[in-house]
Amino acid sequence: MRTMTGKEDRYLFSWFIITARFLELLLPLLCMSIWTTGQLGAARRLLWSEGASRAFNSDPSVGRYFYANQTETSNVPFIWSARSTESNIAVVMCTSMIVVARGGMHASSKVNVRLMDLVFNVVLLPLWIGSLIGQLSSDDSDPHHSSLYPWYLRSSCASAHLGAQRACRNAQLTFLLTFLMILLYGAWTLKNLYHEARKFFGGDNQNSVQKRELFLEA
Repeated sequence: MRTMTGKEDRYLFSWFIITARFLELLLPLLCMSIWTTGQLGAARRLLWSEGASRAFNSDPSVGRYFYANQTETSNVPFIWSARSTESNIAVVMCTSMIVVARGGMHASSKVNVRLMDLVFNVVLLPLWIGSLIGQLSSDDSDPHHSSLYPWYLRSSCASAHLGAQRACRNAQLTFLLTFLMILLYGAWTLKNLYHEARKFFGGDNQNSVQKRELFLEA
């Protein structure tokens, strides 16, 4: 079986990095555009009310959730709360800062690009996993209408009322984009680990042989 040459490996890695950096820039921007469109809480309350009207989750019209001026109380389930949107936006902002830092790092010849990519990806991967977990969080505030997952992740948006269909599709889309970000950083992390391991163990030179012997003796 023919093994990949160093030149072919570098070529594939370069194309992987170009594609990954493009997706790293595009996908969070799409998420941000959806999460910040219109009033931040309007779509969230619309989805909550739609689920309540179909007995999928708790009812936001119950007095314990909102005061007369529509200010959220501490009893609002996380999936419908402002904290949910704010945490997702914080993940996107953190990603954007790292994208800028990564761009400057790739333009510099004084740093180990692959190693720093690994560090950045190890930081970002759990953040996006946390975002996905938040989007999957339950609503068990009403024992008679508890929901393990948001209704729009287990029901078609076509069955929702006309006013809630757009918010439903946007919520499904951001969930998909978040999942794609996890796949991106997961694959990127594995790629970085592969190259670091190959760099440590690969080759037939004396230093590589000594490293392998030290690793086996440890």
